[in-house]
Amino acid sequence: ERGMVEATPTPNLVRCYPIASRAPQSVDVFRSFFGYLAESSRMSIVVDMSSSTVLRVAAVQMQSQDDVSANLKACESSVAEAAAQGAKFVVLPENFAYFGASTGKRSSAESLDGPAGPIRSALVQLAVRHGTVLLAGGWPELSGDSKRPFNTATVYAPNGEVLANYRKLHLFD
Repeated sequence: ERGMVEATPTPNLVRCYPIASRAPQSVDVFRSFFGYLAESSRMSIVVDMSSSTVLRVAAVQMQSQDDVSANLKACESSVAEAAAQGAKFVVLPENFAYFGASTGKRSSAESLDGPAGPIRSALVQLAVRHGTVLLAGGWPELSGDSKRPFNTATVYAPNGEVLANYRKLHLFD
């Protein structure tokens, strides 16, 4: 019987969940997620769940701080651990890159256009190095209002290509 594989509890806990095509509820959740992603990004995503393959998904839990570099190092070790456990789809939590005062969030915000900053560069490297689809749950993206960065989720393919971006619609006031 297939079940959840859980890593040894650490501050950066990685939980890997196999999703088998023979488990209808898991497949529905997987299809729903990608359907939502496709709808929100206006792109087509095709998921073939007709084979008897298993997709191992890892959800990373971490305690982000106001130190982007330290948070990205924690992401690296968590994604490496998940990939070592066979995860092909890794999900980082919201605020994985920065969690702290709004002034720090504004100063760490990066643009989706132009040269990649430390956050985007690290995400591309993680996806490529570990050969995983990487959902970066929420990171500070520059907006038209420098005082209110977007909280953006981005999905990276194993080759580092951006598959989709999603910006929260309602920013905190």
